Amino acid sequence: MKKKIKYTIREIYWAYQGRDLKNPRLPVSPKSILYVCKGNICRSPFAERLTIKLLENRSNDILTIRSAGIDAAVANPPPKEAIDAAKVFDIFMDDHRARRLTQELIGGSDIIFAMEVEHLKQLEEAYPGSKGRFFLLSMFSHDKHRWGSYYSYYNIADPYGKNIDQFILCYDKLKICIDNLLLEIGLK
Repeated sequence: MKKKIKYTIREIYWAYQGRDLKNPRLPVSPKSILYVCKGNICRSPFAERLTIKLLENRSNDILTIRSAGIDAAVANPPPKEAIDAAKVFDIFMDDHRARRLTQELIGGSDIIFAMEVEHLKQLEEAYPGSKGRFFLLSMFSHDKHRWGSYYSYYNIADPYGKNIDQFILCYDKLKICIDNLLLEIGLK
């Protein structure tokens, strides 16, 4: 009963909170994309490598794709579940090491995608001069009802510490969002 009440309260909160969430207008012909999550060991490196893979058959000399973590411990590798789940999508992350978010990465990126609303707020607070370049990646899924909850529509939840199935679900959502994003910026 407590769990159901907690879920209902969370959904009411996100239904209300989400009304004010809007991504800025995408830039025309972006030259660089930066994906940001908490630790840069699961979601953002997968998004980086998936985007590179999806664009590999295009002449992509103009687009730089990177990832970083707001609280990344530099050089941490992804957990085994992240590596194994990525392989389901033909993405290999064995050699990835976490990178901490820096002012240089922010300054050198035309579009910066956050995985969660909390990350978006942290980015806007820490880098107010770059606010128009921050986007919530989950909103590129374009389907509030597909994910089963308002929270899941506005956030790409961190699968860290969970089983491989949760990583696969997360990566599947990332793939949908990135496919839609690439369509919108004319790269797919």
